Amino acid sequence: WVDGLTLSEWRQAYEVHGNHVPWNLTAAIGIEVLKALHAAHEHEDEDGNPAPIFHRDVTPQNVMLSRCGVVKLTDFGLARAMDRSSITKPGFVKGKISYLAPELTYEAEPSAQTDVFSVGVVLWEVLASQKLFKGEDPLKVVGTIRDTEVPDLWEFRDDLPGRLREIVARALQRNPIERYASSREMGRDLAALLRSTEGAADSQVIAQSVRWAREQLARSRPNEPATKPFAAKEALGKGVAADETIPDPSIPLIRKK
Repeated sequence: WVDGLTLSEWRQAYEVHGNHVPWNLTAAIGIEVLKALHAAHEHEDEDGNPAPIFHRDVTPQNVMLSRCGVVKLTDFGLARAMDRSSITKPGFVKGKISYLAPELTYEAEPSAQTDVFSVGVVLWEVLASQKLFKGEDPLKVVGTIRDTEVPDLWEFRDDLPGRLREIVARALQRNPIERYASSREMGRDLAALLRSTEGAADSQVIAQSVRWAREQLARSRPNEPATKPFAAKEALGKGVAADETIPDPSIPLIRKK
């Protein structure tokens, strides 16, 4: 149990409020996901031999953000330790199709690069506020993934640093060799970008953003059971009406055009 939101819900809360997600918080969340993947990719067996575990199902629904600012990568149900026998059946593609790397649609073996591609899809979608590989027909989605025509993120918002666009674009290269060699390498580039820019993106700011996002979702779903009303409770203590929206000043809000 993680007391918070999925990355998908977090993004939705900003959409409800008419804003883009803060790119620096998105990058900070991406770094934590990449750290989790690196730990899995570097897994060793009891004898100290490499036994990498590849997630194969990195999606916005499988990234959890706690109200304390901790990022969790969940649901390793499709992961496979390489010291086990293959569990792949002919013609059966594991993982949510729209987040699969192109080579996995050809039944290639999972790798660090396939997980990096999935992270690239997740970051692209969260930043652009829309699906990357769309379609009702799974076969058409697979065809789109194999073509890997990725629109430039600047087509959707012009506040993103060029370096961030480059990092996401590299993760989404069709050829695995042209992607990041490891999740750690991609995480380092994101961390270097954050260090070179102003604006805090630590766990405390993520926590404030999650609490704010939960409040936005609660307001947009009045008929659903409410989660703990963090912002409303704090507002009452400050003499502010509980039904007012109180964005934390440390949370950057970028209005959609």
